[in-house]
Amino acid sequence: MPPFEIISNVDLIEKLISPPGRIVSRLILGDKMPANKSEIDKSILDPARRYHISGSIGFMDYYTGLKPIPISVKDIAEGAETLLSLVVLSAGVEPEYEGKGYFKFMMEYATQVAVEKKCSAIWLDTILDPRIREWEEKIGYAPFYEHLILRLKP
Repeated sequence: MPPFEIISNVDLIEKLISPPGRIVSRLILGDKMPANKSEIDKSILDPARRYHISGSIGFMDYYTGLKPIPISVKDIAEGAETLLSLVVLSAGVEPEYEGKGYFKFMMEYATQVAVEKKCSAIWLDTILDPRIREWEEKIGYAPFYEHLILRLKP
């Protein structure tokens, strides 16, 4: 992982339980803080995923699991393969830090974790922010309904 000098602290909280019983990891950027102090859009940091701790810069929740990845997102009729995937449930950056490369850092971190865990894809769950969708599509993610998917090279 390339160094990211302006992050004061990067921490990982593992083994959080998320409905429906998945074990989720939370990457925290910045200093730990109570999630209810976060200015991140509450629809991103929803109560089911708050875990009471967030980061003063941002956070990302993820897990690995099997997901049906379409063979072609352009033609869903081609079917899907069930592949081990890194699933990013939610991620957010505090408003004062938006546009400074933190989201990109989290996506690079997600790619590194996916490779280490031998995942075949990264699945970004419910990405509705058009700025994020546009940026992710530029770097190779394909839209699939409200999700974005990146197949990793073997």
